[in-house]
Amino acid sequence: KNFESDLAAYRDLPSTQNLDEDALQTIAAYQHMDRELSNLATHTRAEAAQRFGNRLANEFRQRVAGPSPSAEPRQRFGGLERVPKYAVQIAGMSLGLVLLAVLALALSIPLTRMPMSLGQPRVWKTGNTAPNLAQLSRFAYGIAVDTTGPEPVDTVYRAVTDLGLTWVKQDVSWETYQPSAKMRPVFDRLLRGLTSAQETDLKTLLSVSGAPTWTQTSTQASSVNDGEGTPPVDAEMYAAFLGELATAVCHTSVKAIEVWDEQNMRYAWADQTPDPQAYMDLLKAAHSAIKNACPTMLIISGGLTPAGQNPPQSVDNLIYMDKLLALGMTKYADGIGVHLPGYNVPPTADLASACKVITADHAHFRGACDSPHHSWSFRSTLDEY
Repeated sequence: KNFESDLAAYRDLPSTQNLDEDALQTIAAYQHMDRELSNLATHTRAEAAQRFGNRLANEFRQRVAGPSPSAEPRQRFGGLERVPKYAVQIAGMSLGLVLLAVLALALSIPLTRMPMSLGQPRVWKTGNTAPNLAQLSRFAYGIAVDTTGPEPVDTVYRAVTDLGLTWVKQDVSWETYQPSAKMRPVFDRLLRGLTSAQETDLKTLLSVSGAPTWTQTSTQASSVNDGEGTPPVDAEMYAAFLGELATAVCHTSVKAIEVWDEQNMRYAWADQTPDPQAYMDLLKAAHSAIKNACPTMLIISGGLTPAGQNPPQSVDNLIYMDKLLALGMTKYADGIGVHLPGYNVPPTADLASACKVITADHAHFRGACDSPHHSWSFRSTLDEY
C-alpha cells in the first residue's frame, strides 16, 4: 500500500513526472525499503538489511559480468544499461548498521546512468551526450568507511567494490593514535585495514583531525566536542604527526591526505571564530612534513562546510575560500576539499533555480526562498570556487 501511494505521488511530482515508469518504481521501491527497515527492531533490521544487500550485490555482479547466452536480455533505461541503484553494507557504527543507499540523486539516476560500453556515445533523455568512459579516467567515486570497528575489514571493502566504487575515505583521529606526547604514533590497527584495501585495488583518502588534549591549552581542551574539533597550539605538532603517518602509509593504498576538516566552523576550530590565516599555517606545516615523508602523496585542503557569514559560529565558505586563495593555498594543496550537502537540490540546479525544487511537494529541506543562499546549491558553490 505504501509503495503504491509513493509511486502515485512520484508520478504527479513536476520533478519526476517525465521519468519512465521503471525509474519511478525504483525510486518508490527505495523509499519503501527505507521505511520498512526503519520500522524494524535493531537486530532484525540488520538481518533484513544484510539479506537485502546480498541480493542486490549478487544482481550487480551478474549484470556487470554480462548475461550468459541463455540469459534474459538486460533491461534498459532509455538505451542505458540498468544496474542496481543502491546496496547495503554492514559497518561499525552505533547500531552496527550503515545503509549505503547509493540512490545518488534519486531523481536523476535514470537520466545520468553511464553506459557500460566504450562504444558510440549515447544521448541521455536530457539531450546531453553521455561522455565516453575513456575520457573520465581521472574521475572516480568513493565512499566513507570505518575499518577500525568490530566488523571484518574484508566485508566492508567487498561492499565498496560491489558498489563499483574505487576510493574510500577513512577518518583518522590524531588523539586515537598518539594520546600522549611521550609516545610515538602507533598505526597497526589502521595499517591492517589499508592492507585489505590495497588487495582489492581500492585507493584511500585519509582525513586527519582530532588533536589530542596534550597539544592544546586547557581552555581549548575543554571546548566544544571535548577538544575533538580543536587544532593544536603549535602547527608543527600536527605536522610531526602527519609526517609519521605519511611515512607509515606511503606504500599502502593511501594516495591522499586531507588536512583538517570544516575549519570554517566554530565547532571545528577551538570554539573560536574560524581563522583562515591560522589554517594556512597548519596547511603549510602539513605540506612540508607530508611531502618530505612521501613525495607522491596528494594533499587535499580541508573541506569547507557551505555556510553563511555568522561569526563567531561560522565564516561563509566562499569568503573563507577567497582568503585562502589570497594567502597562496594552491602552493600547498594538490586538491581542494569540498563538502556538497545539496539538501534536496540536484547538482544541476544553481541558486536561481534551487527554490523550484525546495518548494516542491515532498521536499525535505525548505529554505527561505525570499532570501536564498548559495549553500543550498552545490552547483553555485562549485561555480564560485
